[in-house]
Amino acid sequence: MTIRTTAPTTITVLASLASLASLAHAQATPIGEFRGDVYEDFEDFPTGSWATGETRRVLEDTASLGAGPDGRITVDAYWGFICILECCELFAYSGRSAGSSAGPNVLAFDQPIERFGAFLGSNIFDADRTEPMAEFYDASGALIDAQPIDLGGSCGRWQFNGWSFATPVSSIVLRHGVFGDPWIIMDEVRTTIAEVTCRADLDGDGELTIFDFLAYQNLFDAGDLAADFDGDGSLTIFDFLAFQNEFDAGCE
Repeated sequence: MTIRTTAPTTITVLASLASLASLAHAQATPIGEFRGDVYEDFEDFPTGSWATGETRRVLEDTASLGAGPDGRITVDAYWGFICILECCELFAYSGRSAGSSAGPNVLAFDQPIERFGAFLGSNIFDADRTEPMAEFYDASGALIDAQPIDLGGSCGRWQFNGWSFATPVSSIVLRHGVFGDPWIIMDEVRTTIAEVTCRADLDGDGELTIFDFLAYQNLFDAGDLAADFDGDGSLTIFDFLAFQNEFDAGCE
């Protein structure tokens, strides 16, 4: 996932160093099934494909789902590919709607989350010969960890994949490991929203540092309303002042 910024090159370099430092520690831990705060089963979506580059609101309107950079998202109840038709009896939820994409599945959360889980599968024969991965990004857009995904082998044998996060996660990218990273099918997605103890600690490391300023600048430049610190629904100089005041006040 790329967050656009007009920041100088020196800031970009610092953000890259922060990303490398974060990856020195495992931030995501695999976990089993859990209930979560919000849930998505795709049953309320019309079947068919969304336009390339389009996003849709998911998880009880707490996140956006898209495919990037050139893919499209599809919601279907039967998955009319030959592979799935042959393996349909192996589908734990055959006949129920699920989501897939012709590119990486990209989930962007309105609030950072501390747990994520979903039933994942594949509708290609080569799923057991690829290296599917989940990438986890913090509020600044820095990659904080990457973990392998279990797709249950070839042809759609649903597997639950879940993780808890030491650092709150703001976006997740699911990559298949084949050309274009397509065709990870997901259903029964659930998350647990992270408890916000200090709004100014945007990178979630428990400290207030220059990297929180960089994270705020990235959010503001991207037009993300997570930077709306004065709560008026728009991004102005007063949001910068509100963020600076909270930063100066520190976190208990």
